[in-house]
Amino acid sequence: MTLFVLLAGTIYITSAEAATPKETFGKNLVYGAYSEDTNLGHRWAMLNTALTETANTNYYWAQRNLGDAHQIYNDYFKEAALEVDPESDQIIEDKLYYNAEYIKTRQLTEVGLNRQIIDNTINKIVYMKLEKALDEGDADSFLHWYPVMETKFGISKNTALMTNQAIAEIKENPDKIHYYKNTIKSELLTIFKNKI
Repeated sequence: MTLFVLLAGTIYITSAEAATPKETFGKNLVYGAYSEDTNLGHRWAMLNTALTETANTNYYWAQRNLGDAHQIYNDYFKEAALEVDPESDQIIEDKLYYNAEYIKTRQLTEVGLNRQIIDNTINKIVYMKLEKALDEGDADSFLHWYPVMETKFGISKNTALMTNQAIAEIKENPDKIHYYKNTIKSELLTIFKNKI
């Protein structure tokens, strides 16, 4: 027999086969269970979905989704924001606070506008982390942060971009980051400016 126990946002699946906690947040979202396919792009998508749901659900789920978005931000993006641009962290924290107030009064237009500001600010932080990794020749950091841009902008679908070839080669040989640094920075900056 399998028993599902919900404690403080965590579902514990208890049975002879499964005794591992799986964190859950929000209405339909499941986070926390690490797999090789889980990267910052997935985390950004989860955060974005949670923020979007705050404007599309009743008060209870809106509050819950907002809390989930804040937790994801704290767990995966806040440290980077404080490192590269503390002002961006303050913007995000302020907008999350205001959204909690707007949800109480059902000012959903304001919630949606703040979601866009939070999303764009996180993208700015990610771009700054990528730029820093490229300048320092840090392939590991670059490949850690790059999936957010891929998830957000679908860069790999544009076969004309040299960045796609560069990513493949950097994965094979991290030293290639020095060779492709300027090309990647130029293409990512163009994408970032055009899409934000």
